[in-house]
Amino acid sequence: MMKRTLILILAAAAFAACAPQTFSVNLEKRQKLAGPDVAGKSVSVFCTGQTPEESAVAMSIAEGFSTALEADYYEGERGIRIFAVDSIAITRENIISLVLETGSDVVFLFVPYLKPAQRVVQDGKAQRSFPVELRLYAYDSLGEDSVKQYLGTTSFIDPDSGSGLSEDGLKAAEGVGAAAAERFLSQWRTVQYSFYYVSSMRAAWDEATEAISRLDWKDAVEKWMSLLDSKGAMVRSALEYNIATGLHLSGENALALKWLQLSEEDATMSLQPGLRKRIEAEL
Repeated sequence: MMKRTLILILAAAAFAACAPQTFSVNLEKRQKLAGPDVAGKSVSVFCTGQTPEESAVAMSIAEGFSTALEADYYEGERGIRIFAVDSIAITRENIISLVLETGSDVVFLFVPYLKPAQRVVQDGKAQRSFPVELRLYAYDSLGEDSVKQYLGTTSFIDPDSGSGLSEDGLKAAEGVGAAAAERFLSQWRTVQYSFYYVSSMRAAWDEATEAISRLDWKDAVEKWMSLLDSKGAMVRSALEYNIATGLHLSGENALALKWLQLSEEDATMSLQPGLRKRIEAEL
């Protein structure tokens, strides 16, 4: 997945007619995460607690977690479902059953353990700090077939010094969920991709380049495919390389590799090895 920011860098030299030239684009591309990557996937969040108080805190944490993910991956729109469960034995089979129950690609399960509240004074006012031992379990049905477990200890402040948890305290607990979401949020890096271009009377070459400027890889691929009737092996190889790159940037790496193989069979091009390395790294 990429941000909609792109810098188009055309080769300084004039394009020679019928000879493939190169140009490059700089893209902000999402880095692969160590944990479940939720980009483009459906997500459900479950929460549970051993006591009513822990269950209420678990729901607040799940709300804060979901809101943070939605702000990043869903442009702030509600797209993640939250479920409270009475209790659940933490096994791979039970976690997978949550996937089957919801039909979601990725499920998260929060289990908080509250420690006794500690009296604190902030701005001259007595408040309570609630230490939390937080356990988070995650399973990505489209990724590695294993349940990921994350453990941590944190706390949140309830400004009400009375007994039990106040509404403001539960609201503060949402910050625990937002902090837990940080490891799953987008991390971006600038990467450069190169394409071939042939100066000719056929408009599809320029239309494909325009599609690249819009990050419309589907349209670019369609334009390059319309040019595949070229008689020259070098030009066909350049087109097949471009198609492979467009498919790779669309996330269709298996198909991209097939087109790259066609490109390599038609002619040897300088950009092929780098693209092969990138595609195989994501297969």
